[in-house]
Amino acid sequence: MGRLRFITWSISLLLLALAIPGHAALICDETTGSRCATVDTNKNLRASQGASTRTTYMASVSGQTAATAHTLSIESAAGTGFKLSGFCVSVSNATAASSIAVTVARRTTASSGGTALTNNGTGTTAITSFDGDSSYGGIARIDGTPGTAGAVLDQYQFQIGIIATSAGSSLPFCVQYGQWGEQMPTVAAGVNNGLSIAVPSFGAGSQTTSISATIIAE
Repeated sequence: MGRLRFITWSISLLLLALAIPGHAALICDETTGSRCATVDTNKNLRASQGASTRTTYMASVSGQTAATAHTLSIESAAGTGFKLSGFCVSVSNATAASSIAVTVARRTTASSGGTALTNNGTGTTAITSFDGDSSYGGIARIDGTPGTAGAVLDQYQFQIGIIATSAGSSLPFCVQYGQWGEQMPTVAAGVNNGLSIAVPSFGAGSQTTSISATIIAE
């Protein structure tokens, strides 16, 4: 009964705000009524970027030998899944220009071997929480044996620059998800659920590869 009364009260306030020209409408938390979002007079819901309370992690590796293909694998914790917010790949120029394809795919079993990324690490293989306190409960690793391949989520092709002329200089290649209201790639909770970002070997003379991925645990 109390909840119904609160909902009725909230709807009444919303209708009242909409009926008054020049005033914004409030959308409030139904439990307390004290935490409110604001819809302005241009019908925009105001939101603050970077203010999420969900723990966010950056999994990153750098200085990987470019003559070898590399795969960054990330698996969920037993009780918490994650969303892939975005990733970046950067490579050094090669002797001759070449094109490489980056593939993002689901994995349906756990990966093994390779090098596990260090929680809140200080080296070239790390998975670090943006809040500075949390340790990732799942697994992130570079190379080794990826889990069983599942559905391909995304594929991108980009150009490697030339060392001698710097033509087509190899700038970092980045992809962001969820920027326009679409869903982010989502991985369910469970240690056998994950995804991988695979970068092939490329171009003679190229030295290093770096891969980073931003994930949100939920």
